[in-house]
Amino acid sequence: MRSLLAACNHVVIRATLGLFCFKGVEEAVNREVMRETISEIQSRNRDLDADEIEKLIDEEVGDARKAFWSTPRR
Repeated sequence: MRSLLAACNHVVIRATLGLFCFKGVEEAVNREVMRETISEIQSRNRDLDADEIEKLIDEEVGDARKAFWSTPRR
C-alpha cells in the first residue's frame, strides 16, 4: 500500500512540476509577444505627434469605458 501511495505522490509531483515548467514557458512566450507588439506599434506611430497620440488614446479609452460601464453587473 505504501509503495502505491509513494508512486501516486511521485506522479502528482511530476505532473505539478510539468505544469510549472509549462506555465513558465507560456509566460516567456507571452512576454516576447508583448515586446514584439509594442515594438511594432512604436515603429508604426513614430512619426505621429504626441498630442495626436494622446487624443487617439483618450478616444479609445473613452469608447472602452462606455462599453464596460453600459453592461449590467451583478
